[in-house]
Amino acid sequence: MDLTVEAALPSLETSLFGAITAIQQVLPGMLARGTGTILGTSGAGSGPMVGPQVANANIANAALRNWLLALHDSVAERGVHVAHVAIGARIGSGRPASAPEAIADLYWRAHLERSAPEIFHHDLPEQDDGQLADKFTAG
Repeated sequence: MDLTVEAALPSLETSLFGAITAIQQVLPGMLARGTGTILGTSGAGSGPMVGPQVANANIANAALRNWLLALHDSVAERGVHVAHVAIGARIGSGRPASAPEAIADLYWRAHLERSAPEIFHHDLPEQDDGQLADKFTAG
């Protein structure tokens, strides 16, 4: 695999550093109020799926996932719910669970229920299931 720091850095700047910058703007107010929800999202390559052809993006997505899970653990008792949402779907592909409305409902439920620090939405055709990491297979 020919991954370089130069190839990985743009994805890290966008996915991880962008999220850190944005969350730094809202988290202090949420903590002061004792309530709030932060939902960070990535593709399923953040952990549930393996895709060597997009390793640079998946490195950044995995870093985002791990940071959000750590942030969840550090602020949950202070009233702020942080969750990572990994989307393994082709949104708008015609599959009902991949419809934009279904994805939006997933986020809305995550905000209302505030129960899971991690959500994996999987709605890919069966031929793509071979890319699922062992942790996320039902077998």
